[in-house]
Amino acid sequence: MTALLGRRPTAGPGAAEESADERTTRLRRRSRLLLGGLPFVLAFLLAAAKLVGMSAFAQGAIVAFDGKDAGGVASAAAGMGFLDLVETHKSHFAAGDAAVLAGDWPRARAEFEEALRRTGPDDECTVRVNLVLTIEKLGDAAREAGDAPKAGALYRDGEAVAEAAPQGCFQQNSPQNQQQQGQRLSEAKDRLQTKQGSPDPSGQQGQPGQQDQSGQQGPVPSPSAAPPPGQGGTPQDQRLRDLERKSQAGQQERSDGQQRDDYLDSPPTAPVDRPW
Repeated sequence: MTALLGRRPTAGPGAAEESADERTTRLRRRSRLLLGGLPFVLAFLLAAAKLVGMSAFAQGAIVAFDGKDAGGVASAAAGMGFLDLVETHKSHFAAGDAAVLAGDWPRARAEFEEALRRTGPDDECTVRVNLVLTIEKLGDAAREAGDAPKAGALYRDGEAVAEAAPQGCFQQNSPQNQQQQGQRLSEAKDRLQTKQGSPDPSGQQGQPGQQDQSGQQGPVPSPSAAPPPGQGGTPQDQRLRDLERKSQAGQQERSDGQQRDDYLDSPPTAPVDRPW
């Protein structure tokens, strides 16, 4: 009896075979779970690596842009575009900045347009600023080349991009207007309208001469107009006053013309925004 109690019971052949099957099934199930979760693990690791690399490349693009290194910005933009899964507009924005530094305005426009197509509301205003300034430069180049129709079409394109900006771009203290994007868009729109020879928004063409209380210039008084009360005199005195008025009007007209030429020929008041 003691011997029987001390012996461990042994499983029969059927039980041993069932245990092996269960073990095989369990291992297979575990393998399937591991393999099924592997893509998610890899995606997570790639996303983490992308975010870390994105930050490093973006910082490199900023440093290169500030140093006017077009090649450096282009290399950083290419790095930002590798596995471009998140914030895909930023690599195109950086590529556009690289083209700006290289003086390749057509490519810069294409990159900024692609960035605008991909961007969200937070960065839309910044992208629009760079796109409008780039189109303006293309219009200026066409005008300097003597192609007025092409220049006019480009100026209209730039004006349309500025007009399509959301209201958030122009609201004070808006997250979209932290770097005066709205002011820069408004200034660019005004320049583009002036370069097209657009009339004053009030519908009145400005003429050199006197200014009213609102600051708008009024017409030059006619030499035949009657002198103001208290300013009578001989006909010779009247002619002298008329000549003086004509001289002042001529000086004002020359001054306005020079200011207008300087304004039209000047580049945009601010460069394109640097990469993120």
